[in-house]
Parts: sequence; structure tokens; C-alpha cells
Amino acid sequence: MDDKQFRRTLGSFASGVTIVTGVDQEKRKVGLTVSAFSSLSLNPPLILVCIDKRSDSLSAFAKGRPFAINILSEEQSDTAMIFAKKGIDKFENVTISITEQNVPVLNQNLATLHCEVHNVVEGGDHDIIIGLVKESEIHERKPLLYYNGQLGNLKVESTVG
Repeated sequence: MDDKQFRRTLGSFASGVTIVTGVDQEKRKVGLTVSAFSSLSLNPPLILVCIDKRSDSLSAFAKGRPFAINILSEEQSDTAMIFAKKGIDKFENVTISITEQNVPVLNQNLATLHCEVHNVVEGGDHDIIIGLVKESEIHERKPLLYYNGQLGNLKVESTVG
């Protein structure tokens, strides 16, 4: 399979955008933009997120460690771009809250899942982080979407009955 064609084909799948946040062993806040996120199980409540093995943040997501999935709202496209970069202080100009487990959570999210790493599975050039969801929050906002290499919002057309 040609890498470019594979990437282009996968880009045709519209998805929500998340920022995964946690703390590393030195108690530093870490976060990265991830579109490879999915529900896995209702009972127990499990999600999965795929993180590139080359990511500087990967060590923060070891078994048993707390983390958060920040499901982004359409107002957070700039934040998504900040957290997609390497080598910068991603939290410098972002408003956050800190959980009891010291996990940073972005404000203005569409939804937030508070998780604990249940398992880590190898998946090619990514690790699949399976998270046990401990609690969640939903806010009345519109989603940020990723499609064909672009961030955008959902245009809902009303239908007349």
C-alpha cells in the first residue's frame, strides 16, 4: 500500500478532534492533538487513543496513569494547532483546570473524559492507549471536525417538516 494514498484515503473520513492531556513522571503537563480516538466498550467504559511512538509525550500514558480526553469544540481550532506542534510550551496561552489527579483539562471543550490507562497495545508505528473512563462531562457547544487535512465545523441544515 502506498503511504500517500493510504493517508489520503484515511483523510476522507471525517472525525472529531481531541487533545489528550496528562502528566509525565516529572509531573510536567503534556498534551497532544489526536484524531485517532474511539469508544471501545460500554461495559466497562473503555476508549482508545492512538499515539505515535515518536511522541515526546508517550511516556505519560503508561498503565495506571491518569489522563484526559478533551473533545474539542469549534472555537478550539487554534488550540488544536498549538497542541499538534512539538518543542513549545503548549499550555502557555491556554486556559486549563487541574483535576485532583493533577491532570490538566482544557476549558471550553465540547466534552471531557477523565480516564486511567487500562492497557497499552502496540500498533505499528503507534501505541494504542486503552483508557478506563472514570467520569465525563458534556458541554453545549458545536464540535471541531477534521476532514481531508483541514479543521472545520459542522454545518447543520434545518429541514422543514
